[in-house]
Amino acid sequence: MYGDQILTDVIGANRMEMYAILTKPIDKRDIFVTKVKRPLENLIIKRYLKKKNGGNK
Repeated sequence: MYGDQILTDVIGANRMEMYAILTKPIDKRDIFVTKVKRPLENLIIKRYLKKKNGGNK
């Protein structure tokens, strides 16, 4: 499954034991609920990339 939201698409795919592919959003406009979640998702992505790239370099 692929999607542009961690808190819905990726977690949903993981719960269904499917592979998840996170993509960049296609459209710049989001509905209100998604706008609220995006900063949290960006924080999760930033921490993941930091951990993946070796931590405190």
